[in-house]
Amino acid sequence: MSESADERSEVVAESTGGFVELRSNAERLAGGLDLLRWAMITMLASWLLVVVGRALMVEILSPGSGGWAWSIFALEVTGWVIAPLALMGVVRILRVRRWSVQRWLVIVLIAYFAAECISTPLWSVYWLVSVTEVGGMVQEYIGVASTMSIVLLSLVYFAVLFAGCDLARAADAYFDRSLISEHHRRWLLWVGVMLHSVALAWWLVGRIWDPAALIAGGDEIMYEMLAAVLRMLFVALPHFAWFIWLLVVAFRIGKKLKRFVKLDRCPRCDYDVRGQLPGPGVALGRGCPECGWMRAERSASST
Repeated sequence: MSESADERSEVVAESTGGFVELRSNAERLAGGLDLLRWAMITMLASWLLVVVGRALMVEILSPGSGGWAWSIFALEVTGWVIAPLALMGVVRILRVRRWSVQRWLVIVLIAYFAAECISTPLWSVYWLVSVTEVGGMVQEYIGVASTMSIVLLSLVYFAVLFAGCDLARAADAYFDRSLISEHHRRWLLWVGVMLHSVALAWWLVGRIWDPAALIAGGDEIMYEMLAAVLRMLFVALPHFAWFIWLLVVAFRIGKKLKRFVKLDRCPRCDYDVRGQLPGPGVALGRGCPECGWMRAERSASST
């Protein structure tokens, strides 16, 4: 009798402790997603302002005024705010326990933010130098260094997409496949890879062959209009749509986790799970009675 009672008390303690850890990890993950969402909102807002200002007020109305370079400089400066904010969110998410985060994932993220911290100031200085018309070898050296950093950042960006997909898979498995479906994860991943491939190809082709210059001939105003419209259609708008999609997904996952932490709602079906999961006053929970969330794990631990 005493042995069975001791075993049952150990199971209760383990189950209750696991639930407390699940709740704290859900809160930590939601906080990290909030930081990432604000970084994405800042990025989208800055992109939108630059695209609108560049396409409508700079390239079309007053070509050759230097406003294009100033707009790019403003966008690069915004990156100084976005990168640390996103890094704090990623660090907060990586601190969540109970899922296996591969070492390569951490290395990839560190390399990405290191390249971002190098490329953003370089491009900012490059565009500022182009505005002030400082010629000579200074601008050439800065341009070469900026190009190399952009190439490095683009290569690392692909690894970041796969690392983010791997992290989302691990988090979803820890929360009993209640946050985001595998089908949704794969669509986000491969659409992001395709869009970045198109943007990188456009950037590389633009340094060899400029379609806008070929169509416009020697008309400077027509060239500025075509360059802005083509980049908006093939690069900017698809990236806007993908980032908004990613923003909505992050918001939905964060909302699920917050409702679970604050309102005791099941993240999978939003059913009230108070009294159904182990916690204060509840020894062994049965999981969500509506969809069975966490039921398999609890039944396994109770056996």
